Order: sequence, then C-alpha cells, then structure tokens
Amino acid sequence: ELSNRWSDYDLLVLSLILGFAGSLVLLDPPLWPAQLGEARFLIGFALITVAFPFGRNVALATFSKVLGPCDQGEWMGLMFVVGALPR
Repeated sequence: ELSNRWSDYDLLVLSLILGFAGSLVLLDPPLWPAQLGEARFLIGFALITVAFPFGRNVALATFSKVLGPCDQGEWMGLMFVVGALPR
C-alpha cells in the first residue's frame, strides 16, 4: 500500500516536483529549439497530468485529517466547490 511507504508530505513534494518538471519541459528556453515538438509536449503534459491528481488527493486527505472525526460532508463539499470555481 502506498501510504505505508510514503507519507503525505512525501507524496505532496513528489507531486510538486513532477508538476514543476512538466512545466519546465513545456517552456521554451533560449538553448532549446524554438518550436515545441510533439515529444516534448507529450512528456510535459504527461508529467503535469500525473502530478496534479496526486497533489489534490493528498491535499484532500490532509484536510480530512485536520477536520477530524466531525461531520465532514459540508466541508469537503465546500472544498470541491472552491476547486471547481476556476473552471
């Protein structure tokens, strides 16, 4: 099980590193070719696509632990509503 080997903090840091690496791959630094090739795009997109679900799930699990044994439905619903607002 993943939670036995990795702490929430480790998974959150891994998520941030993967997302940052994916963003760096998608940038056009001066030393790389000017055009974003298909391979670079797919690698960057894959890294970001893998990173953010990890980060979101860890953040929600941490929020759930902070709330404790109280009724969490309302608070978790509010968390999902706030997360959906940018869309």
